[in-house]
Amino acid sequence: MHVTVPYDRQPRPAPELVVRQAWVREPDVLELDGLRVHALEVALAELLCSGPPRTALACLEQAMDVLGGAARVHDRSEERRVGK
Repeated sequence: MHVTVPYDRQPRPAPELVVRQAWVREPDVLELDGLRVHALEVALAELLCSGPPRTALACLEQAMDVLGGAARVHDRSEERRVGK
């Protein structure tokens, strides 16, 4: 599992957890089942820019399959925004 935490937090190491510190933009955060997560397109962009290429492309392909391919645009306005 990969976790992004703000710079003002000091995360504790945990097995099988990859933690990175970065600025977290609230408009890019959603709440799903009570858990704060990055929006899919933000997580994919980060992975495509800095992750292992094979893993990044596999995740992109899987996301496109789930969402119905590139022709379908995901409307985030229907999801519950954090802080609203």
